[in-house]
Amino acid sequence: MRTSTIIVGSISVLLLFLVCTQVLHSRLSDKETGAGKTKVSRPFLTTARDLASQEAKLQAIQAAAEEQARLVIQTQHLAVEVEALTHGLEAQTKRQEEARLQAEKAATVQKLMQETSKHQAQPGLASLVTHKAPPVTNPRIARSNVPLKPRSPEEWLPLLVPTPQDPGNHPHLSDQEVQRRRQAIKAAAQHSWDAYAKLAWGMDELMPLSAKGKNSFGALGATICDSLDTLWLMDMKEAFQAGKEWVLTSLQLHRPYDASVFETTIRIVGGLLSAHLLSHDPVFLTKAEEVAAVLLRAWDTPTGIPYNTLNLQTGIGKNPSWTMRGSTLSEYGTEQLELITLSALTGNATYGNRSEAVIRFLHTHYPEKGLMPLYIHPNTGKFTTQRLSLGALGDSYYEYLLKAWLLKGKADDMYRAMWEAAMDDMIACLLFESTPSRYKYIAEYDRGRIKHKFDHLGCFIPAMLALGAKEGAVTGEKARRYMTLAEDLTLTCWEMYSRQPSGLSPEYIIFNSGKDMASGVHHYLLRPEALEAMYIMWHVTRREKYRDWAWQMFLAFEKHCKVEHGYAGVKDVRTVPCKNDDTMQSFWIAEALKYLYLMFSPPDLLPLDKWVLNTEAHPLPIHQQGQHLINTKL
Repeated sequence: MRTSTIIVGSISVLLLFLVCTQVLHSRLSDKETGAGKTKVSRPFLTTARDLASQEAKLQAIQAAAEEQARLVIQTQHLAVEVEALTHGLEAQTKRQEEARLQAEKAATVQKLMQETSKHQAQPGLASLVTHKAPPVTNPRIARSNVPLKPRSPEEWLPLLVPTPQDPGNHPHLSDQEVQRRRQAIKAAAQHSWDAYAKLAWGMDELMPLSAKGKNSFGALGATICDSLDTLWLMDMKEAFQAGKEWVLTSLQLHRPYDASVFETTIRIVGGLLSAHLLSHDPVFLTKAEEVAAVLLRAWDTPTGIPYNTLNLQTGIGKNPSWTMRGSTLSEYGTEQLELITLSALTGNATYGNRSEAVIRFLHTHYPEKGLMPLYIHPNTGKFTTQRLSLGALGDSYYEYLLKAWLLKGKADDMYRAMWEAAMDDMIACLLFESTPSRYKYIAEYDRGRIKHKFDHLGCFIPAMLALGAKEGAVTGEKARRYMTLAEDLTLTCWEMYSRQPSGLSPEYIIFNSGKDMASGVHHYLLRPEALEAMYIMWHVTRREKYRDWAWQMFLAFEKHCKVEHGYAGVKDVRTVPCKNDDTMQSFWIAEALKYLYLMFSPPDLLPLDKWVLNTEAHPLPIHQQGQHLINTKL
């Protein structure tokens, strides 16, 4: 409006100037023509008419300007309304898409419930109904029909239902071919170990391109401790003995280093315990307890929930600011197997009791939750986020619920019931399938919305589901559904590799409607979780396709990850030839090569009815019924 006023004012001044000019010009013309008494001149009458005409024009111009200004304002208002309408339509479309997905999941659940109604009713099945927030479940509910002994193949093999995407068994391998592949995998381990021993001995990890070592875990010899049980299983006894001598003479604690309590527990303590249990050498047990005794100070919090990191010299624990000083679920929830085992071996119940108290805290204070938020403050016991994930930051907590139940001889049903509640919530809230190929994946929940991404770390989930179904953590129709989902997710994990030009998987994938999967973060860090899935699925089903897929992955490692000094990750799996990074992760020998080797070895090399693997693939013995493992109660 202010603009139109200025325009009208300017026009008025201009017109007034023109009128005055015309009057003056008229007078001058009269004088120049010599008009006198005999000629009548009427300049002022003409001027009056002109003024009236100009005024009318001025009013018309002013009215037009005002109309133009009004139209401008009206246009602005319409633009605001259009923008609001556009946002509204987008929001409505998003709500309709979410409603469609929810309806599909609800229909699936309804179908499952109808199918189940033909059989014995399953407790807690109603908790599978989809909600915006995770449904309320009660992990205290325990079923009396959970077997305390491994089921026979006749009991669990009927769970294996072929899926529409299952191509069936691949050709059976001859004994000679199995042996050839096994030796090739061992040769990869030898190449890795030799490079580390030559260029990075005693340091945490090898930098294969720089031909030197680096300390990523406090100079605790992570690659040595992590590799010991693999060296033993592969009958690389000379390398094993060299590792033992380093542990005995050079493993030093009390360094001024902020160590990850979780990583030190699973890699160092877990590796040393497995080395002791396989070789029966007491040196490893002594060192494992020395490390654990230092780490135990991280549990000195008001809630008993440990800090993420601990300074090995000062004993001061802390958490990062990005978790709002909360402890991370996958860290405080992934120390039970190692410390329970340590207590059983040493007779000192403190280790197991401190680690188990964390799970009992969750069980007591949050009995309605199956899936747990990722961060919890160790002082208050309150969650500092509502984010849910079975990928990074959450993964191994759920793995350890199942495996602690197995480790303790299936005698502590708290773990099993919490695991079942979590899996039911995962299926109800986070399970989706892609379009058009219908690949199953486990999404994440963050800040009130679903994130359609799937971490390579999440490839442990099918292994966990298959192991739980086989061992009787769930039974009946639910066990069948878990097993089918395990097969579907393993297929997704394989596709993460096979769809890339390099044959290697990205760090995580994203899903877009109508486009299936795409690489989200493009590097590959020698991660082992997909191989874990292949190994457990092979162990449970004996379907040759899982060994075939694993072998194809191994060939991709040989082509793109093998370098002069060991093996290295890849910076971008989408392009070939690949560019390597400069780290040989300690879990490369500890996990990836171990899973591969076990797939092509006789089952009695490491029978899984006697051993449970920690999250770093270190075998720990399953407690047999009737034996006292540790003095803890529900």
